Amino acid sequence: MKENDEYAAKVNLQTDQSVNYPRTENKMRDHVTVVCMRWGNPFSKDYVKVLYQGVKRNLSCDFDFVCLSDDLEPICDGVCVLPIPELKMPREKWAVGFWPKLTVFKPGLFPPNQPVLFLDLDVLILSSLDPFIELLQKKRGLHMLREWNPALWSLVPVRFRPDRGGQSSLFVFYPEEQAGIYDQFMKEDATGVITTAHIDQLFISKTCHRLPYLPHNWAVSFKKHCVHYYPLNLVFKKIRKPGKAKVVIFHGKPKPTDLIRDDQTRWGTDRKFGYGPVDWVKSYWTAGISDDSRGGTKA
Repeated sequence: MKENDEYAAKVNLQTDQSVNYPRTENKMRDHVTVVCMRWGNPFSKDYVKVLYQGVKRNLSCDFDFVCLSDDLEPICDGVCVLPIPELKMPREKWAVGFWPKLTVFKPGLFPPNQPVLFLDLDVLILSSLDPFIELLQKKRGLHMLREWNPALWSLVPVRFRPDRGGQSSLFVFYPEEQAGIYDQFMKEDATGVITTAHIDQLFISKTCHRLPYLPHNWAVSFKKHCVHYYPLNLVFKKIRKPGKAKVVIFHGKPKPTDLIRDDQTRWGTDRKFGYGPVDWVKSYWTAGISDDSRGGTKA
Protein backbone atom coordinates (compact mmCIF):
# COMPACT_ATOMS: atom_id res chain seq x y z
CA MET A 1 0.00 0.00 0.00
CA LYS A 2 1.39 3.40 -0.93
CA GLU A 3 1.00 4.82 2.63
CA ASN A 4 3.36 2.14 3.96
CA ASP A 5 6.03 2.85 1.33
CA GLU A 6 5.74 6.62 1.71
CA TYR A 7 6.00 6.48 5.47
CA ALA A 8 8.96 4.11 5.36
CA ALA A 9 10.73 6.42 2.93
CA LYS A 10 9.93 9.46 5.05
CA VAL A 11 11.47 8.11 8.24
CA ASN A 12 14.02 5.73 6.72
CA LEU A 13 12.19 2.95 8.50
CA GLN A 14 13.98 -0.38 8.90
CA THR A 15 12.29 -3.22 10.73
CA ASP A 16 15.45 -5.11 11.75
CA GLN A 17 17.52 -2.34 13.33
CA SER A 18 17.31 1.06 14.93
CA VAL A 19 17.81 4.16 12.81
CA ASN A 20 19.76 7.25 13.83
CA TYR A 21 17.88 10.39 12.78
CA PRO A 22 19.40 13.84 12.54
CA ARG A 23 17.92 16.48 14.78
CA THR A 24 15.46 18.77 13.07
CA GLU A 25 14.59 22.38 13.68
CA ASN A 26 11.78 23.25 16.08
CA LYS A 27 9.49 24.02 13.17
CA MET A 28 9.38 20.28 12.38
CA ARG A 29 8.07 19.41 15.81
CA ASP A 30 4.55 20.28 14.71
CA HIS A 31 4.43 17.11 12.62
CA VAL A 32 2.91 14.29 14.68
CA THR A 33 2.85 10.53 14.37
CA VAL A 34 -0.42 9.08 15.62
CA VAL A 35 -0.15 5.40 16.53
CA CYS A 36 -2.62 2.64 17.31
CA MET A 37 -2.24 -1.14 17.59
CA ARG A 38 -4.28 -4.07 16.35
CA TRP A 39 -3.50 -7.75 16.75
CA GLY A 40 -5.55 -10.92 16.91
CA ASN A 41 -9.28 -10.49 16.37
CA PRO A 42 -10.75 -8.44 19.26
CA PHE A 43 -11.14 -5.39 16.98
CA SER A 44 -12.21 -5.22 13.36
CA LYS A 45 -10.58 -2.92 10.80
CA ASP A 46 -13.55 -0.58 11.25
CA TYR A 47 -12.07 0.44 14.62
CA VAL A 48 -8.94 1.69 12.84
CA LYS A 49 -10.99 3.52 10.21
CA VAL A 50 -13.21 5.23 12.79
CA LEU A 51 -10.23 6.23 14.94
CA TYR A 52 -8.40 7.63 11.91
CA GLN A 53 -11.41 9.73 10.92
CA GLY A 54 -11.73 10.98 14.50
CA VAL A 55 -8.10 12.11 14.44
CA LYS A 56 -8.57 13.83 11.06
CA ARG A 57 -11.46 15.82 12.44
CA ASN A 58 -9.68 16.83 15.63
CA LEU A 59 -5.96 17.32 14.95
CA SER A 60 -5.05 20.52 13.11
CA CYS A 61 -1.36 19.83 12.42
CA ASP A 62 0.09 17.52 9.79
CA PHE A 63 0.32 13.92 10.94
CA ASP A 64 1.08 10.37 9.89
CA PHE A 65 -1.29 7.67 11.09
CA VAL A 66 0.37 4.33 11.82
CA CYS A 67 -1.27 1.07 12.85
CA LEU A 68 1.12 -1.52 14.27
CA SER A 69 -0.40 -4.89 13.52
CA ASP A 70 0.11 -8.61 12.92
CA ASP A 71 -2.18 -8.26 9.89
CA LEU A 72 -0.39 -6.27 7.19
CA GLU A 73 -3.30 -6.13 4.78
CA PRO A 74 -4.24 -2.53 3.82
CA ILE A 75 -6.97 -0.91 5.92
CA CYS A 76 -7.83 2.39 4.23
CA ASP A 77 -6.25 5.38 2.55
CA GLY A 78 -4.21 7.43 4.98
CA VAL A 79 -3.39 4.56 7.35
CA CYS A 80 0.11 3.09 7.24
CA VAL A 81 0.15 -0.51 8.50
CA LEU A 82 3.48 -1.67 9.95
CA PRO A 83 4.47 -4.93 11.65
CA ILE A 84 4.60 -5.03 15.42
CA PRO A 85 8.30 -4.92 16.37
CA GLU A 86 10.01 -7.78 18.15
CA LEU A 87 8.73 -8.43 21.65
CA LYS A 88 10.59 -10.85 23.89
CA MET A 89 7.45 -12.59 25.08
CA PRO A 90 5.42 -15.61 23.92
CA ARG A 91 2.46 -14.63 21.76
CA GLU A 92 -0.02 -16.28 24.13
CA LYS A 93 1.00 -13.83 26.87
CA TRP A 94 0.56 -10.65 24.83
CA ALA A 95 -2.97 -9.98 26.03
CA VAL A 96 -2.16 -10.64 29.69
CA GLY A 97 -1.41 -6.97 30.24
CA PHE A 98 -1.36 -5.69 26.62
CA TRP A 99 2.42 -5.91 26.49
CA PRO A 100 2.80 -5.20 22.73
CA LYS A 101 2.27 -1.52 23.57
CA LEU A 102 5.86 -1.45 24.77
CA THR A 103 7.04 -1.82 21.18
CA VAL A 104 5.76 1.70 20.47
CA PHE A 105 8.89 2.87 22.31
CA LYS A 106 11.36 0.87 20.20
CA PRO A 107 14.28 3.14 19.20
CA GLY A 108 14.20 4.07 15.53
CA LEU A 109 10.57 3.15 14.94
CA PHE A 110 9.43 6.78 14.74
CA PRO A 111 11.27 10.09 14.20
CA PRO A 112 12.96 10.68 17.56
CA ASN A 113 12.23 14.37 18.06
CA GLN A 114 8.71 14.59 16.69
CA PRO A 115 5.66 14.02 18.91
CA VAL A 116 4.03 10.60 19.00
CA LEU A 117 0.42 10.32 20.14
CA PHE A 118 -0.74 6.81 21.02
CA LEU A 119 -4.45 6.00 21.09
CA ASP A 120 -6.20 2.72 21.85
CA LEU A 121 -8.58 1.62 19.11
CA ASP A 122 -11.60 1.97 21.38
CA VAL A 123 -11.03 5.66 22.16
CA LEU A 124 -13.69 8.15 21.03
CA ILE A 125 -12.45 11.65 20.28
CA LEU A 126 -14.93 14.39 21.21
CA SER A 127 -12.88 17.57 20.68
CA SER A 128 -9.51 18.88 19.58
CA LEU A 129 -6.40 16.79 20.22
CA ASP A 130 -4.16 19.83 19.76
CA PRO A 131 -3.87 20.50 23.53
CA PHE A 132 -2.22 17.09 24.02
CA ILE A 133 0.55 18.02 21.58
CA GLU A 134 0.87 21.56 22.90
CA LEU A 135 1.23 20.28 26.45
CA LEU A 136 4.06 17.95 25.41
CA GLN A 137 5.83 20.77 23.59
CA LYS A 138 5.69 22.94 26.71
CA LYS A 139 6.72 20.22 29.15
CA ARG A 140 8.77 17.16 28.24
CA GLY A 141 8.08 13.67 29.57
CA LEU A 142 5.61 10.85 28.95
CA HIS A 143 2.20 12.44 29.35
CA MET A 144 -0.30 9.75 30.32
CA LEU A 145 -3.73 9.60 31.79
CA ARG A 146 -3.72 8.89 35.50
CA GLU A 147 -5.28 5.52 36.28
CA TRP A 148 -8.72 5.97 37.77
CA ASN A 149 -9.49 5.03 41.36
CA PRO A 150 -12.43 2.97 42.59
CA ALA A 151 -15.74 4.85 42.61
CA LEU A 152 -15.74 5.93 46.27
CA TRP A 153 -12.56 7.93 45.74
CA SER A 154 -14.46 10.25 43.39
CA LEU A 155 -15.69 12.03 46.54
CA VAL A 156 -12.09 13.08 47.28
CA PRO A 157 -10.09 15.71 45.33
CA VAL A 158 -7.76 14.13 42.78
CA ARG A 159 -4.60 15.21 44.59
CA PHE A 160 -5.60 13.17 47.65
CA ARG A 161 -6.44 9.97 45.78
CA PRO A 162 -3.96 7.05 45.77
CA ASP A 163 -1.64 7.23 42.77
CA ARG A 164 -2.08 4.00 40.80
CA GLY A 165 0.27 4.95 37.99
CA GLY A 166 -0.51 5.77 34.40
CA GLN A 167 -3.38 4.56 32.22
CA SER A 168 -2.08 3.54 28.80
CA SER A 169 -5.15 4.03 26.61
CA LEU A 170 -3.69 7.39 25.57
CA PHE A 171 -0.23 8.91 25.92
CA VAL A 172 2.01 11.38 24.12
CA PHE A 173 5.81 11.55 24.07
CA TYR A 174 9.02 12.25 22.18
CA PRO A 175 10.63 8.91 21.16
CA GLU A 176 14.16 10.17 21.84
CA GLU A 177 13.29 10.49 25.54
CA GLN A 178 11.47 7.21 26.13
CA ALA A 179 13.52 4.56 24.31
CA GLY A 180 14.60 3.17 27.68
CA ILE A 181 11.15 1.66 28.21
CA TYR A 182 11.54 -0.82 25.35
CA ASP A 183 15.24 -1.38 25.95
CA GLN A 184 14.69 -2.16 29.63
CA PHE A 185 11.95 -4.66 28.87
CA MET A 186 14.08 -6.45 26.28
CA LYS A 187 16.87 -6.80 28.87
CA GLU A 188 14.64 -8.36 31.51
CA ASP A 189 13.01 -11.74 31.87
CA ALA A 190 9.47 -11.45 30.53
CA THR A 191 8.02 -13.84 33.10
CA GLY A 192 9.53 -11.81 35.91
CA VAL A 193 8.20 -8.57 34.47
CA ILE A 194 4.68 -9.99 34.23
CA THR A 195 4.89 -11.19 37.82
CA THR A 196 6.05 -7.86 39.22
CA ALA A 197 4.33 -5.32 36.96
CA HIS A 198 1.25 -7.39 35.97
CA ILE A 199 0.26 -5.00 33.20
CA ASP A 200 1.97 -2.85 30.57
CA GLN A 201 0.96 0.51 32.04
CA LEU A 202 2.62 -0.21 35.39
CA PHE A 203 5.87 -1.13 33.68
CA ILE A 204 5.67 1.99 31.52
CA SER A 205 4.94 4.16 34.57
CA LYS A 206 7.96 2.78 36.44
CA THR A 207 10.51 2.92 33.63
CA CYS A 208 9.59 6.06 31.66
CA HIS A 209 11.60 9.28 31.72
CA ARG A 210 9.37 11.63 33.71
CA LEU A 211 5.64 10.96 34.08
CA PRO A 212 3.51 14.11 34.12
CA TYR A 213 -0.16 13.19 34.16
CA LEU A 214 -2.57 14.67 31.67
CA PRO A 215 -5.30 16.91 33.14
CA HIS A 216 -7.82 14.51 34.68
CA ASN A 217 -10.84 16.16 33.07
CA TRP A 218 -9.50 15.67 29.54
CA ALA A 219 -10.60 12.04 29.48
CA VAL A 220 -13.36 9.96 31.01
CA SER A 221 -13.91 6.25 31.26
CA PHE A 222 -17.19 5.20 29.68
CA LYS A 223 -17.83 2.38 32.10
CA LYS A 224 -16.71 4.33 35.17
CA HIS A 225 -18.13 7.79 34.47
CA CYS A 226 -20.97 7.43 31.98
CA VAL A 227 -22.93 4.46 33.33
CA HIS A 228 -24.71 4.30 36.69
CA TYR A 229 -24.47 1.35 39.03
CA TYR A 230 -27.44 -1.00 39.33
CA PRO A 231 -30.23 -0.23 40.25
CA LEU A 232 -29.77 3.49 39.41
CA ASN A 233 -29.05 2.51 35.82
CA LEU A 234 -32.64 1.30 35.54
CA VAL A 235 -33.89 4.75 36.54
CA PHE A 236 -31.35 6.91 34.69
CA LYS A 237 -31.27 4.96 31.46
CA LYS A 238 -30.07 7.67 29.09
CA ILE A 239 -26.29 7.72 28.69
CA ARG A 240 -25.30 11.35 28.44
CA LYS A 241 -22.41 12.52 26.33
CA PRO A 242 -19.62 13.95 28.53
CA GLY A 243 -19.67 17.71 28.26
CA LYS A 244 -16.05 18.61 29.01
CA ALA A 245 -13.94 15.56 28.18
CA LYS A 246 -11.85 15.55 25.02
CA VAL A 247 -11.83 11.76 24.76
CA VAL A 248 -13.88 8.85 26.06
CA ILE A 249 -11.97 5.70 26.96
CA PHE A 250 -13.58 2.30 26.49
CA HIS A 251 -11.69 -0.34 28.46
CA GLY A 252 -13.17 -3.69 29.27
CA LYS A 253 -16.94 -3.87 28.74
CA PRO A 254 -18.76 -2.52 26.82
CA LYS A 255 -17.00 -1.89 23.51
CA PRO A 256 -18.21 0.96 21.26
CA THR A 257 -19.66 -1.53 18.79
CA ASP A 258 -21.87 -2.95 21.57
CA LEU A 259 -23.58 0.44 21.70
CA ILE A 260 -24.46 0.97 18.05
CA ARG A 261 -26.84 -1.93 17.49
CA ASP A 262 -30.47 -1.09 16.77
CA ASP A 263 -31.92 -3.81 19.00
CA GLN A 264 -32.21 -3.73 22.79
CA THR A 265 -29.34 -6.10 23.53
CA ARG A 266 -27.94 -5.78 27.04
CA TRP A 267 -24.35 -4.53 27.26
CA GLY A 268 -21.89 -3.86 30.07
CA THR A 269 -21.03 -5.67 33.29
CA ASP A 270 -23.08 -7.27 36.05
CA ARG A 271 -23.27 -4.04 38.07
CA LYS A 272 -23.07 -1.45 35.29
CA PHE A 273 -25.11 -2.16 32.21
CA GLY A 274 -27.61 -0.78 29.75
CA TYR A 275 -29.75 -1.77 26.79
CA GLY A 276 -29.75 -0.85 23.15
CA PRO A 277 -27.86 1.88 21.27
CA VAL A 278 -26.29 5.01 22.76
CA ASP A 279 -27.16 7.81 20.36
CA TRP A 280 -23.95 9.85 20.51
CA VAL A 281 -21.73 6.77 20.24
CA LYS A 282 -23.73 5.52 17.27
CA SER A 283 -23.54 8.94 15.58
CA TYR A 284 -19.78 9.08 16.10
CA TRP A 285 -19.29 5.60 14.70
CA THR A 286 -21.57 6.18 11.72
CA ALA A 287 -19.74 9.44 10.90
CA GLY A 288 -16.38 7.65 11.00
CA ILE A 289 -17.49 4.90 8.66
CA SER A 290 -19.22 7.38 6.33
CA ASP A 291 -16.20 9.69 6.16
CA ASP A 292 -13.97 6.73 5.33
CA SER A 293 -16.24 5.46 2.57
CA ARG A 294 -16.23 8.80 0.80
CA GLY A 295 -12.62 9.68 1.51
CA GLY A 296 -13.37 12.46 3.99
CA THR A 297 -10.84 15.24 4.21
CA LYS A 298 -9.19 16.74 7.24
CA ALA A 299 -11.25 19.39 8.93
